[in-house]
Amino acid sequence: MSRPAAMPVAVSPLSVSSLSDLARPISQQALGPMEVTTLDHLGSTLVNDIDRERAWVALVGRALGRAMKSQKAAAGDLGIGEGLLSAQLACAPNKHLSFRRMFYLGPVFWRELVALICEFHDIAIGQSVQDRTDMEVGRLVREVLAKAAAR
Repeated sequence: MSRPAAMPVAVSPLSVSSLSDLARPISQQALGPMEVTTLDHLGSTLVNDIDRERAWVALVGRALGRAMKSQKAAAGDLGIGEGLLSAQLACAPNKHLSFRRMFYLGPVFWRELVALICEFHDIAIGQSVQDRTDMEVGRLVREVLAKAAAR
């Protein structure tokens, strides 16, 4: 297949009478006062986003605890080393949790993680205040049992 011939491009001549016209400085006009408020919160927003991301990743560790699954057992289920899982949960650079591998953590873990995600985003799914209170009591009982078992 052949390429079409190049089309000539029309170039308008510059309206410059001499090279000294090009070297002449361009006058600038001062801008009026401007309010700069958006820069004040950029740093704190970035910090808040990082803190929120860390809180998000920490949901996995909390769900593992609620499911009474040790980090060593979870790493085995994920098919990775405990050190790598620890780095992932600590939000180490270039370390991430694999959503695909998390499938192997089982339904108890996922039930807890989903509950934590709903809490994180303040989402109530078909629950009354009493249901949420009952869930909180259940969570506290699980924590007490886990601590007692760890002794």
